[in-house]
Amino acid sequence: MEFENIHLNDSSSNITICGVTSQIISKVHGQQSLCLRPLLRFPLLAFLALLLVVGVVGNVLTLLALPYVRRKYGAQFSVLQSSTAILLLHLSFCDLMYISVGFTHFIHVLIVDGDPFLPLGTPHGERLCYVVAVVRNWAAEADFATMGAIALCVCRHKMCSECRLAGNPSYHSKHKDPVFGNRGVYFVILFIWIWSFATISCDVFGITGVYKWTNTMYGCDVTYTDHTSYGMIVNILGNLLVILVTYSIIIRRLTVDEREARTTMTNPIHNQFTKHIKMLISLSIAYTVCILPASFLSWGMFDLNPLINQEHQRMLQTISSCLYWCMYGLNFVLYIITSERLKAAYCTFLKDVFKKPKIEEDYTTSTWWSALRQLSMSGHRQTLGNTNQLSMTRDRQTVGNTNKMSM
Repeated sequence: MEFENIHLNDSSSNITICGVTSQIISKVHGQQSLCLRPLLRFPLLAFLALLLVVGVVGNVLTLLALPYVRRKYGAQFSVLQSSTAILLLHLSFCDLMYISVGFTHFIHVLIVDGDPFLPLGTPHGERLCYVVAVVRNWAAEADFATMGAIALCVCRHKMCSECRLAGNPSYHSKHKDPVFGNRGVYFVILFIWIWSFATISCDVFGITGVYKWTNTMYGCDVTYTDHTSYGMIVNILGNLLVILVTYSIIIRRLTVDEREARTTMTNPIHNQFTKHIKMLISLSIAYTVCILPASFLSWGMFDLNPLINQEHQRMLQTISSCLYWCMYGLNFVLYIITSERLKAAYCTFLKDVFKKPKIEEDYTTSTWWSALRQLSMSGHRQTLGNTNQLSMTRDRQTVGNTNKMSM
């Protein structure tokens, strides 16, 4: 094979040429370069590192704080007693799983500027690459499905007549709901993982795509040739449709409630459940804004070559991917900004964790300082006792002399 017409250049001013040269270097040196300019690679690396730290801290805090406050404070945080809170915890678990597997892999890819599993050789490197890609995509699909389940759960609570009378869904588990009841929600979570694996199964088993090294900033991911991942498209668009329909119903119901409240001179805006619903609506809007650009520009499900040149594609893919990754790392920030009760739950947990216990001083201990202080206080008590005794004796003498003089 002749390469005389290909110019090997350090800069990647032409993405196509860079992609070709990376394949040539791969054959010669056994390493594939991402061909990302340092001006793009280093900021992306710093962004992912920051998002990794913030995402791990935020999601771990959510997984620790909400169950703790839910169990210890009970009715004081009624919004945490519903099935929606369980699904929010599951969402944080999916986020943490994606961050732990995905972000660490992305950072590794950017640091080595290529396939990090290549030194392991064949077949171990390829197998590990396959596992990382499958687990990350499975977690992502479960995350998408959880958002749809949250929308359905909130809609079910809002349309429940008994919950509407109570003003919140804290006791919805007693309303005999087989799906979003006290036990049913855990079967929903199990179904989410089964459904999510089914949506990527065609790629997992090599029917529509193959999980391998892709020579992109996603590193190990699914690649397509003549097919498209219809399962992923169905899951993404299906959940977006569920979110759109259910929250449209909820917003319509909230509008009716506000009209009824005006006639009864009550204010539903101060209802904590209503505020919680508005927080979940904000979460779904943020989810939609983050996922749609990446699904069209970054995941390779659609061929954009006839529309956009490769250099512009690379820039759009980077921006849309950063926006998409924010969905996993910054969810808890949205909770804090939009939900007063969740913010209070975080604060309550942190106060209890960092609260200094009151230490009662025990003067019977064997330390020299406590013994010295005990001796000092004993001497002080003895001095006070002697002073009081002397004062009483003088008083008695004075009274006796007075009586004698009067006689």
